[in-house]
Amino acid sequence: MDFVDLFPHYFIGCNAPLPRIGGSVLAHDHYQGGGEILPMHRAKAAFVLKSEARPEVAVEVVGWAGTVVRIISKKRSSIEDICEAIREKWVNYEDKLLGIIPEDENGVHNAVSPTVVKTGRGYEMSIILRSNITSAEYPDGVFHAHPEYHVIKKESIGLIEAQGLFILPGRLEDELGKLEELIVNGEALKPEMSDFAAVYAGVYARCDGDYSRENVRRAVREELGGICASILENTAVFKDKMQTVKFLEDLGFKL
Repeated sequence: MDFVDLFPHYFIGCNAPLPRIGGSVLAHDHYQGGGEILPMHRAKAAFVLKSEARPEVAVEVVGWAGTVVRIISKKRSSIEDICEAIREKWVNYEDKLLGIIPEDENGVHNAVSPTVVKTGRGYEMSIILRSNITSAEYPDGVFHAHPEYHVIKKESIGLIEAQGLFILPGRLEDELGKLEELIVNGEALKPEMSDFAAVYAGVYARCDGDYSRENVRRAVREELGGICASILENTAVFKDKMQTVKFLEDLGFKL
């Protein structure tokens, strides 16, 4: 909040300090910011909760693919207290039916990514709930990009991706370029590109019979966007927004 007081046209956030859900460098607090309004910042509230003890604060369950709680107030101390209460509850939260385990023999698994912008409503602090737990079915992470999407993005889904701006592997420029050429030329997918079978099928369907270069390129972008949205859904610790509401109600907030 000090930062956005000095630079109110920027956002700033901090990566979760754990592998798979944090940044590429975890040896220090990993802050990132910038002048862009990211998609998560623009996402509207699915639910708004209030607290009788904190009438100056609104707590939103954000209508976003990931699990995000947004705390809004012009009073800094209230935001600090509420964010810390949410963080403390989440890092100790357990729901084995949902696959959420805060700590086991492999270490700590629950963490948050906080990110703040300053608007006419005051400070808008978003707390992204994250878990890096693994399982036999998902050895790369239960709440990470699932295997069918690894051809597009297998690397960590950090703070910037979690807010809707994906940093994709540079290899995709060449690989998706080849896929585009195949569709434009009416060719089948090559055996060496079999990992892209689902992407090829998705792009082909989006072309809707028009295989001009311009339309194929549009279809590739749309397919990529859809895959990135699905990856964010994979990262959501609560798949149902009412589960997030229940989490907040346990802290004393009410719809």
